[in-house]
Amino acid sequence: MPMRRTKLVVLSMLLLNCSAYLSPSSVSAYPRITAMAALVMDVQTGTILYEQNAHVPLPMASTTKIMTALIGLEQLQPNTLLRLSSYAASMSPSKIYLKSGEQIRAGDLLQAILVSPANDASVALAGYISGSEEAFARLMTRRARELGARNTRFENASGLPAEGHYSTAYDLAVLLRSAMQRPAFAGIMRLKTTTLVSEAGRIWYLRNHNRLLWTFPGMIGGKTGFTRAARRTYVGMAERGSRTLIVSVLGSADLWGDVQRLLEYGFGGVGVGETRMVLRSGTKLLASRPSPRAGPKRAAVAGGNASAYTAQPGAFRHKKHTEVLRQKRPGRGRVFRLQRRRQPEGLPTHLDCWACGDLSHAKGQ
Repeated sequence: MPMRRTKLVVLSMLLLNCSAYLSPSSVSAYPRITAMAALVMDVQTGTILYEQNAHVPLPMASTTKIMTALIGLEQLQPNTLLRLSSYAASMSPSKIYLKSGEQIRAGDLLQAILVSPANDASVALAGYISGSEEAFARLMTRRARELGARNTRFENASGLPAEGHYSTAYDLAVLLRSAMQRPAFAGIMRLKTTTLVSEAGRIWYLRNHNRLLWTFPGMIGGKTGFTRAARRTYVGMAERGSRTLIVSVLGSADLWGDVQRLLEYGFGGVGVGETRMVLRSGTKLLASRPSPRAGPKRAAVAGGNASAYTAQPGAFRHKKHTEVLRQKRPGRGRVFRLQRRRQPEGLPTHLDCWACGDLSHAKGQ
C-alpha cells in the first residue's frame, strides 16, 4: 500500500474514534443536571462512570448522617438504651421531636437517622458515644479518612450548616459504598416506612424521604439532605441486572430529576472499565477520571482560540477501532486538536478534529 494511502487510512481510523465521542447520540446521552457536583460509581469495581466537580468540597446537609449512623452501628448494640439530653432535644428541625429525658433504643435512633432527617436523634447518638457532639464530629472525620474520604470534614452529627463542615460527591460515594457492606445498615436504607417506640410507649410512624424507593425500579436506598446553604443533596444506591451503582449529588436545584438522569446514564451502556468522553456546552471536552497512569502531555496549538485535548486509547468505547489504533500507532496516547467552527444561527456547533501524533512527540498542527 502506498505510503500516502496508509496515512489516509490511519487518519480515517483516528477520526472515526473522534467522531464516536462527538456524535449527536453521545452528546444527547450526556445527562444535563442542575447539581453543582455529582458522581456515578460502579459498586463492584469502584469505576467512576460520571463525574462533575466530584472532588470539590461542598456542604452536604443530612447526607452527613451516613457517617453518623455508620459509627453508631459500629459502636452500639441495637438494644442499647439511650437517654435524650436537653441539648439533643433542642436541635433545629428537621427532627422527630424527642423529649429531654426520654429513653429510646439505639436501633430505633438509627432508623430515625437514616429514614427521616432526625437531627435530634443524630445528636443524641453522638453525645452517648463520644460525650459531646464536637468530640463525635472529630471521630467522624477520622473514621471517614480511614475509609478513604480524604476531602471530608465534620463539625456536627446532623449536617446543619457549620463553617468547616463539608464533603465531596466522591467522598460521599466512598462512605456509602463502605456503609452498605454492613447488612444492618443496608437493611435500614431499604425501609420505606418504619415505626419507633420509646420506653415510655410513645410511637413515631416515619416515612422514608428517599422518594426513589417508590418511583425508581431497583432503588436499594439513599439519604437526602437540604439546607439553604447546601441546597438539595443525595447519595444512594440502585441495581439493575448484574450492575449496582452509587450516585451522589451536591447542590442540586432538581434533585430527583438529576438523580434519575444520572442513574439512567450509568445503567445506559457504559461498560465496566470504560469512560464516556462527551462534549458539553459546545466548548469543553469532558471525561470521567481515568485509571491511574502517567500524566498526559498537552500538545501545543498554534494560533487562534483552538485548544488541544488528550484522548487515551483504552478509554474509547469502540474497542475494535481502539485495537486497530494501538497496532497502527503504538504511542502512549493520542492527542486531537479540536476547533469550533462558527455556524449560522440555529445550527449546532461544528467541531473540526485533527490527529496530532503520539503523545511522546506531540506537536501542534
